[in-house]
Amino acid sequence: MGEHKISIREYAEKVLPIEWRMPLMTVQEACSRVGWEFDDKPNCCGAPVHIDSFFGDAYQAYCETCGRFIHDVLAPSFGNSWVNVIDTEKIDVETGYERRWIAGQKPCDVQGVRDAE
Repeated sequence: MGEHKISIREYAEKVLPIEWRMPLMTVQEACSRVGWEFDDKPNCCGAPVHIDSFFGDAYQAYCETCGRFIHDVLAPSFGNSWVNVIDTEKIDVETGYERRWIAGQKPCDVQGVRDAE
């Protein structure tokens, strides 16, 4: 029998700083929360937001002017010569996968939060 997998919510509570813990959202809800249209290239403060992606999947977007952001809590973390992705043997990505986004203002250090895993 396999090991118990934790939910995406439990994972988020484990890796996010306390100030960024919130109910997880869909990407559409996260965009709406920061006032962006859900679009391939949303605008904020009169310019397109910066979007980071890995193998074609966006995992975060932010406005370089005001600091509004959305972030996928299952996003990879990057180092000098490495990439760390979630362990699907430990995290249940089958249940509630659409609700894995947070949104806010001011950049938070989401890079490397997976170290708490």
